[in-house]
Amino acid sequence: MENHPRPKRLWVGCGSLCLYYRLSDRLSMSDSVDPNELNKAKLNLETAKIAWEDLQRYFASGHLLAVAPDLDIVAVAHSISIDDKTTVEAWLNDRKLGPVSDDQARNWHEQKSDLWAVVVRPWVLVQDRN
Repeated sequence: MENHPRPKRLWVGCGSLCLYYRLSDRLSMSDSVDPNELNKAKLNLETAKIAWEDLQRYFASGHLLAVAPDLDIVAVAHSISIDDKTTVEAWLNDRKLGPVSDDQARNWHEQKSDLWAVVVRPWVLVQDRN
């Protein structure tokens, strides 16, 4: 019976969702996976289009942040999750990231909008790409 090398696997727990990464057989045991890349992959998989109707309670509780359309919502979520204060403060100062305004919320409600969203506790980041 031949002894075939088993593929290396890495499991990352993320609530009810687990990400499975099958690493190349060429990786040696000394190789490592960049935790930032794993975090971005996790956030990417957790990003989805959600109806405004389902986001209203987060708006009401003050936990909804709007991401400018020209930013990558996954990159923003990653920066918040690793507490990259310099980058996040720059976006806040440039008004590319911030609380959803009443006018924005009203507009999304009237248009029955679907928004891209991802959770970075305690925040829910939303982005309107229309």
